[in-house]
Amino acid sequence: MVGSNTYGFLHVRLLRYGRVGWSSGSDLASDALAESCENTAIGGRFQGAHGLGDEACVAYQDEGAGGTGFGSAILRRGADLVWVDYYTNPGTTDQARRAVTDVALAALAGVP
Repeated sequence: MVGSNTYGFLHVRLLRYGRVGWSSGSDLASDALAESCENTAIGGRFQGAHGLGDEACVAYQDEGAGGTGFGSAILRRGADLVWVDYYTNPGTTDQARRAVTDVALAALAGVP
């Protein structure tokens, strides 16, 4: 809506890994996920998560009432990594969690 004080950001990345030497694409994607999950995202420090692909990590936070809600997720399915970063203002942790989960699952569903 024009003139609204609401704003946000959504960034989705898909990385597909292939075999390199003795390492399969799945192994390389798993290694990349582990390395990435050790870092901090816009949603804060990553934590392990279940129910998103073969393995995943997520981070969510907000700034309190009327502030910005932040969320990030990295998930692996086979040799594919999906990385989602999201924020909305005003927003809550729950809004960020729902949005990141919905987008991540939609991205996985769209990748053959």
